[in-house]
Amino acid sequence: MQYAVQVILDGTHHLVSCRDFPELNAFGESKAEALLEALDAIETCFMMYMDDRRTIPEPSAAQSGDDLVYVPIQVASKVMLYNEMLKQSVTKAEMTRRLAAYQAIIVRLSKTSP
Repeated sequence: MQYAVQVILDGTHHLVSCRDFPELNAFGESKAEALLEALDAIETCFMMYMDDRRTIPEPSAAQSGDDLVYVPIQVASKVMLYNEMLKQSVTKAEMTRRLAAYQAIIVRLSKTSP
C-alpha cells in the first residue's frame, strides 16, 4: 500500500500534502525527513478515521511529480481488515466469535499502530 503525496519546497522546509487525506500536513527540513513525517501523518489519519468509524480511503493513482509513501505491510493489513469489518458491519465482538479468538487479539489486529 502506497499513498501519493505532493512535496513542495517552501523556503527551507519541504511541505507535504496528500489528495487522499485532505487533513494531512507534514514537513521536514529535507525531502527525506518530510517523507518520513508524511508516513507518521498518514498513520495518524488512519487512527482519526478509525476513531470516527469512517472508511479509510484506498490510495489514489500517483500523478506526475508525486512522491510515494509506503505503508508497512502490518499497518496496511490492519487497514484492509478495518475497512472490511466496516463494509460488512462486523464488530470486534462478532469478529472474535467468528474466529473463535481472544478479544485482545482482535483488538490488537484492528489498531493501526504496531
